[in-house]
Amino acid sequence: MTDTTTMEDPPMAAWEDLGNAPPPPMSQQFNEFIVSFSDMYMFPSPYHIFLNRIWLIQTLACLAYLISKKRWVPLPPSKRTSPWPVRQMKWMLIIQIIFYTIELMVTGMTVKFQPMAAHHLDAIVLFIFILWEFNIIAVPTMMPFLAHTIYWSLGAVDDNLLAVYNWVFFFVGLWALDISARLGNSILSPRIGILCVAEIAINYFTYCTVFHGEYCLHHLGIFKNIHIEWFVENMILFSMAGSLVYFYGLWMRRRHGDDLSKIWRWWWGALPDGVYGYKAIPNRPGLGMDMV
Repeated sequence: MTDTTTMEDPPMAAWEDLGNAPPPPMSQQFNEFIVSFSDMYMFPSPYHIFLNRIWLIQTLACLAYLISKKRWVPLPPSKRTSPWPVRQMKWMLIIQIIFYTIELMVTGMTVKFQPMAAHHLDAIVLFIFILWEFNIIAVPTMMPFLAHTIYWSLGAVDDNLLAVYNWVFFFVGLWALDISARLGNSILSPRIGILCVAEIAINYFTYCTVFHGEYCLHHLGIFKNIHIEWFVENMILFSMAGSLVYFYGLWMRRRHGDDLSKIWRWWWGALPDGVYGYKAIPNRPGLGMDMV
């Protein structure tokens, strides 16, 4: 009869011979998991698709609330409100900042896909400033988020959706610059609009250089006699577009003073009742609106 009380565990080599070696420590598994991304241009598509489907739900919830409240323009800082459909957008932005930062750190993006690395860096700074000036959240602000999350939620394979996203992003950047010019830095600083326009310049550069796009300034013969880098071309032209809109807004503000109904007429006519924290008062010259 075998005395089991004196039996010892088999040596480690015996377990390895049997193919039953114990798993490595969790720290080693985690390190191997991180190292597995180092040769990648960016995280695999399923990672982006999963997060963007969650962000799409968040974006739609916020957008539905903003439309119901007719918030077509940013609120004045003194009138900031944070109901949950709007407040939860902060978490979306924070998670995006974390996700982009980790992607920059653990993948080979900064070496192998530098235009996308520039895109991520600009987006991180942009999201930080949106969190800082959260009163910019309005219906137009949500349009680039909506287009971006739809594009990724559908698998990031539709170039038409990608083009729509970039055009919407560009016009929202111009919209933000116009608002900051017409209403001043106390309402919205121009840095958000500048970062939006810079992001589109980076995206356009990526489209033309990495993906060899057809509709590029270089192919159209612009700057053909000036030997400058494509990225510089993009930054010059997009900066010119942003500057024109911004200085036009400043001109409108100087021309009409504090008459908001005229300042805003270039976009959508007189402000609707209640929008921008004002309520229209009939038969009153000049401003024609009082705070509510």
